[in-house]
Amino acid sequence: NVAMTSGPSAQTRYTLSGLKGSTTASTEQMPLYSDVARCNSMTDGVGVENEGRIQNVETTRVGGTAKFERDEGTLVFELVSGAVVQAGEVFEVYFALQNPNQEQAGKQIKVQASGVRCRGDGGLCDGSSPYSEGVTLPEATLGATSPFPRILETSKNEFTVKAIGQPVSDPDTDTFIFITLAPNTAIPSGSTISITGLCVSPGTSPQAAPFAASGGGQYARGAQMWPLDAVPTIIGTNAEFQSDGGVLEVSVRGPGMSADVEYGFAVAIKTPASPSAPCTPSVSAVGQGVKVEASPMTGSVGATDGPSWSNLKIGQASTRPDSQNYICVTMRPNFNFYSEAGVGGITGVSKITISGLTGTATISGARYISSCPTSVTNNMVAGTFSSPSTVGLFRPQGGANNLRHSYEWDQTAGTAILTMDSDNAQGMVKNQDYSFALPLSNPKGGLDCRTVSLASSGRIEQGPTPFQVDRKARALLDGERDGDACPLTVYPRGFLRVAMRQETAEVRGVNVITATVRTNFHLSRPGSAVYFGGLTGSSESAGEKQVNVGTLPEATFYPAISDATLDSSGVLKLTINTGNGGAECAVPTLSGIVTVNGTTSGGVGTKVNAWLRVFNDGDEAAVTTTPVPPETVFDEGRKPLFTATMAGGMVRYNIGQLSPASTGANGICVTLQTAVDLKTENGRVTSLQIEGLPSYGDLTVPILTPSAASPLLTALSAKLDGSSPGRLSVEGGKITGYLVSGRNVNASTNHTMCFKVFNPLDEFTCPTVRLKVSTSSSSSGEGEEASYTMVQDVERKLRGYELSERAACAGTVTRARFAKATFRSWGNVTDSQTGVIMELLANNQLKSNLVITVSGLRGYATEQSKVALTYSANGEVDTSSVFKDTAEWSGSDTLLFTVAKTVELVVRRDAESPPWLEAAGGLTSGDAARRNGILAVETFTPFFEFAFTLWNGDKPQKDDMQLTISAEGYASRTM
Repeated sequence: NVAMTSGPSAQTRYTLSGLKGSTTASTEQMPLYSDVARCNSMTDGVGVENEGRIQNVETTRVGGTAKFERDEGTLVFELVSGAVVQAGEVFEVYFALQNPNQEQAGKQIKVQASGVRCRGDGGLCDGSSPYSEGVTLPEATLGATSPFPRILETSKNEFTVKAIGQPVSDPDTDTFIFITLAPNTAIPSGSTISITGLCVSPGTSPQAAPFAASGGGQYARGAQMWPLDAVPTIIGTNAEFQSDGGVLEVSVRGPGMSADVEYGFAVAIKTPASPSAPCTPSVSAVGQGVKVEASPMTGSVGATDGPSWSNLKIGQASTRPDSQNYICVTMRPNFNFYSEAGVGGITGVSKITISGLTGTATISGARYISSCPTSVTNNMVAGTFSSPSTVGLFRPQGGANNLRHSYEWDQTAGTAILTMDSDNAQGMVKNQDYSFALPLSNPKGGLDCRTVSLASSGRIEQGPTPFQVDRKARALLDGERDGDACPLTVYPRGFLRVAMRQETAEVRGVNVITATVRTNFHLSRPGSAVYFGGLTGSSESAGEKQVNVGTLPEATFYPAISDATLDSSGVLKLTINTGNGGAECAVPTLSGIVTVNGTTSGGVGTKVNAWLRVFNDGDEAAVTTTPVPPETVFDEGRKPLFTATMAGGMVRYNIGQLSPASTGANGICVTLQTAVDLKTENGRVTSLQIEGLPSYGDLTVPILTPSAASPLLTALSAKLDGSSPGRLSVEGGKITGYLVSGRNVNASTNHTMCFKVFNPLDEFTCPTVRLKVSTSSSSSGEGEEASYTMVQDVERKLRGYELSERAACAGTVTRARFAKATFRSWGNVTDSQTGVIMELLANNQLKSNLVITVSGLRGYATEQSKVALTYSANGEVDTSSVFKDTAEWSGSDTLLFTVAKTVELVVRRDAESPPWLEAAGGLTSGDAARRNGILAVETFTPFFEFAFTLWNGDKPQKDDMQLTISAEGYASRTM
């Protein structure tokens, strides 16, 4: 942790001790290599890096060498004159020693250094530093605090890597065992490797083969994967596999096996047809002059599963009542599954039983399987059926050829029995997925999801095993919710969707109500009707109404309506024209527009609902569905028969800000939506007023909007007479805008505007802000007024502020602060120079002559009172001299930095727009200039980085120093 060097009068010497036990002879010139590759090959020279920095300690100095004493176990070298090992530098040397001829425990190696250290230049040596002194570093153990290679440790002959594994556990399967071996000693050609205790049978050709010859598969081997590099010239292919004793012998050939090199090979085996437990074999080797004793291998072989099914999945195509459904199943056998045909008939029958499908409308009997539908066509789903002239997987036992591809269905039990067709000798091939559908009819009423299981007999004997259901999947046809692809989930007859909206909330206005509905069954007989209830509050008289269809862009299908009648209780009845004789309506979708003229008086749209009274196929009596409320997909002002005046029609009123910095510039942004057009007409003036904010002074401010086409730019004025359009009046904490005569703020649209103000000096917590909408006569002053508590932006975090401070809440003002303040140093040696970097970012103006105090700097021994500074602003060297070029040192624990020139705040643009700002429909690239105008707010000073040096004291210090930064008018903070 200090910079070490050598000079004309004194050298730095390094001594490594503990290197005992090697058979390498003592030498005065042991090469010290600069990298491990050169050391391993002991060629290519020692490397110019070490030649120029290191030398031995004999009279005749030789660069890049050291003196090695075998009996003492020491290695000594020194730095050449002028060479430097800097503080914190990782200094590496490599050298070669011969391991002993007998077993030996690893040695603990220690290092000690003595010589000359540098004290100046922040603890760094530059070759001309005047600060240097003699030093002896205390002896340290190499690798004491981190893993370290075993030094001069030797062990008996063994395989350090001896992994074995088997990739599959399926029964009656041809596969391989994979073996990887790495000896710690060379094993010569002609040696024999024996693997004993194997509990597997030889394959068709039990020869050893490199990994590449066994398919090149990847199989887990602990944290690694097989195969590794194949060495086909080392392991012979003449393997001998004695299955009775579980012994496999392979020969070593060619140049033999090198120490510490991994060799991989595979041997063919065959798994048994019945379940079996795994075993752990042992490995040994014997050859000329070498013997490796038997030891257990890592991994195991022989594990075999019984015949079984996996990947069991199930789903369905439709939730529609009283219609064709398809139950789709997937299964995978790990054993060939088929029925065997004998001379006298079927001798070995294999069957699959799928149970749990209760509640369907399909009667018992033989039913044909199909493919699983993949899409909806003509408002229907359909699978593809195979021709009985082709042989398939299934046929009922003893069934005729016309029953190929069929299964036996039991409606009461809810079971499907699928018998493997004996004409199909292959049947289901192991380790392949099979998917198909059971076509079944959904009932007229609703059903809940069923738990469905698979069982089988014959070549795979397996008890009931549940199918897996995707709880997120939706049915293809009328899939309305996550998970309704679960088998036999059937929704009751009724509406799958009801959505209604109105065109205006204006009192006494002419209103158009639009309804979009979707049913999950066909309307088929005369007399079926759709009812919309809750249409109360209109002055429209009861009787026949006009209903238009075929004009809605969001609807795909349109019904024929024979008549529409509104009764006195607010129920609109639409009679569906299904034709004479019960002809079926083409599709189960209905849309329409209802025109209601007259005076309304404050109806509430949330009470509107819809229901059906229908005659369906096979029904003797009409069925009435449960009333369904419409979806909440529209703003409050679009709900049917919601009414309001201009003052009372506000349905959205959000507010937020971009900066809370005291005395700093700020952007206040507001999003409004009204259910009724806002306008000034007939002598009645409409105004918008925001109250509850802190005082921003008295001024008028321009309106900034996301789009240059915003009506707010022409419709709002700072003056009552409309002579200051596109601006707002600011009077303390009250913001006012007047509607210009002849200009509208249209309803049912989000309108966003921002305006720029300067925050006051005093702190202000997130206030309750109210919006007041007024209409009054310019002559009499009479009118109406409504007040709304605005929704504050308290969930958005501004850079440099905690979320709990609610900095984005409009009106929040925080005291001036240092948003970022860090202090870090390098050079951790006592009584030496250290460099320091200090970072600073303020959220407010730094005025001329402001003194910034950093305190708590204990343990420093700097003697001079002035500390020279260099600094940068936003990553670039600053030459404007906004800070004095020296800081004042108190002599104990405080530094004082002085601002020479006032530092103004700079413009920052948020990378992410506030959500209430984007609510206006988004800011397009074409509106970039306006976006910048809205978001450009002066929020922070430049980011300053100061560099200077201090002098460490002569006593060690802990790293728990608590530094504080403060300045007049600024909140102090811990750095």
